[in-house]
Amino acid sequence: MKTGNDTHILLNKACACDRECGLAIEQNSDGPLQLCYSPAAHCAILVLQCASSYHPFHFVNDCWYQVEVEMLRPGTMIPSASTLSCDTKLLYENGLLQL
Repeated sequence: MKTGNDTHILLNKACACDRECGLAIEQNSDGPLQLCYSPAAHCAILVLQCASSYHPFHFVNDCWYQVEVEMLRPGTMIPSASTLSCDTKLLYENGLLQL
């Protein structure tokens, strides 16, 4: 299993989506890539979290997760469980083309 490579592909696709949407990506010369918030990156991170930690997609419905997101970034729309499921399938299918 090439998890590190798959994660790299997923983050590259999220960055490409952000560029297409005109969202800035900050590069810190002193350290690793710093991503600005975007819905695509948020969804990609949630998909990675579900896959790596074996979380069910419906964890986004948890009231304490929603409180945490609201506290950290007020007004953020959290993707639905069905969106995460669909995006996971798309990322998997498109990722296979990259491998």
